[in-house]
Amino acid sequence: MAWLSLLLFLPWFALLGALYWFYPRTPRPPVRRAFDAAVLALSLVLSIAGMHWGYRMGAADHGSGPI
Repeated sequence: MAWLSLLLFLPWFALLGALYWFYPRTPRPPVRRAFDAAVLALSLVLSIAGMHWGYRMGAADHGSGPI
């Protein structure tokens, strides 16, 4: 169930990641492409970690109920 949030956010991540990757369209050196790829990968990993952390915090709280 913790992966459901990633499944729901994945289209937005794909759209915003594509916009980040393709604009600006000026020629970019390979170092800039590597930096952009690293930033996109890091943001995906950190958002997955945040989603799992939020799910665990909600599951550990006995006062929280269903949405």
